[in-house]
Amino acid sequence: MQRPTFLKPSLSIFKFALKALFSPTYAVARVLKHLTARRIRRTPSVKKFLRYRSAKANLMEWMDTGYLILSLILCMSFLVVDFFIGESPIRNWNRSLGYWPMLIASYLYFQSRNNEILLAFVSDAVDKVRIPHGSSALRPSQRVAMALRSYGEAIINAAAVFYFMPRDWFGSNPENQIKDFAEALYYSAVTVTAVGYGSISPQHFIAQWLSVLEVFTGFGLLFVAFTIYTSLEENPMKPFNSESQKSS
Repeated sequence: MQRPTFLKPSLSIFKFALKALFSPTYAVARVLKHLTARRIRRTPSVKKFLRYRSAKANLMEWMDTGYLILSLILCMSFLVVDFFIGESPIRNWNRSLGYWPMLIASYLYFQSRNNEILLAFVSDAVDKVRIPHGSSALRPSQRVAMALRSYGEAIINAAAVFYFMPRDWFGSNPENQIKDFAEALYYSAVTVTAVGYGSISPQHFIAQWLSVLEVFTGFGLLFVAFTIYTSLEENPMKPFNSESQKSS
């Protein structure tokens, strides 16, 4: 049954609002892409399409690299402060305010960026199954490189989120709590790879579900995005689906 025409704009706005709530940085990226498209509208149709593909690809790579560099800078800053000072003054200040200010700030950037990675790569991979040559000029090899960069960034971002959580969210035993950023980075790495040694185990439901979400992000990048992108690289003129697999 086809939806009434007047409902389509409302549904689009509702979907965008849900995605913006799930990932504010995803909403920012969508707005930037929309502004990029608006600047190219007055050119002839063929040139407009080619320019939009190129501009969108450049914007995606620029943002992906920029986010990774920013995460690396913050990661090194946390590690250096923990090594020379002992415990981050920001973490002490966060404890004095009841943790929630930094938890909200962590969600608005670090967790939001991880949610954006999950949304963007899984939805893009699904689109490539249906339409192998979409509106972006990025080649599958470039998408794999972006996915690898995003995989590393996801580990750092999740580590920052866990780092600013209250220690008792990981149990009452001090030996099993996250004491510095190096331990947060270790916990994030074993979580995203679904290894889970058990030396650090979340007890609070927020920490538990954010850990589950990080596992989904890792699986989304490794098994969904990588599989589809590498398949498109090997068969650039055919969509990756079950029919093509059966014929081969």
